[in-house]
Amino acid sequence: MTSIHRFIRFPGFLALFVAVFALSGCYTSDEPLISLKDADFPFQSLTYVQGDNSSEITLVRGDDGYRSEPDDDSGPVLLKEMAENTYLAQAVTGEGALLYAVITVSPDRKSFVASASMAGEADFEAVRKGVPGLSICKDLSDAICIEKAESYLAFAKNSQELDTFRILSVR
Repeated sequence: MTSIHRFIRFPGFLALFVAVFALSGCYTSDEPLISLKDADFPFQSLTYVQGDNSSEITLVRGDDGYRSEPDDDSGPVLLKEMAENTYLAQAVTGEGALLYAVITVSPDRKSFVASASMAGEADFEAVRKGVPGLSICKDLSDAICIEKAESYLAFAKNSQELDTFRILSVR
């Protein structure tokens, strides 16, 4: 696979992820699910927009992961390829909270979908009824705590909360 194809395999996204998710109705964990040494870096920079939004967001690889430009004072974003065209994304807020989403790249590599980045009422109800590896957070009753990455990935496959992003450029 050429480096440009490897690049395009993952669509970045996460500046929005960090900026928008003020810990309300999100997925989080007590400890990082992705370490820097285990992270995948499929691109150097990626520019995208959400839906018809005209505000471009660029993620650029740095020493500690991906950072948004212009810098929004959020922490790094790390990615881990879990299956072909599917990535676990971990973002750190400016306050140090860990937030997650599952990213799926379209077959044409022109867009990606973020699933299970926000927890809806149906998600909370399912977790209250019992989902192994997920629980309602003790300190944040409006957040779902991830205990096992595999459980979160399986749960995300059925998520009704989807955000679509259009890829503008990748290097």
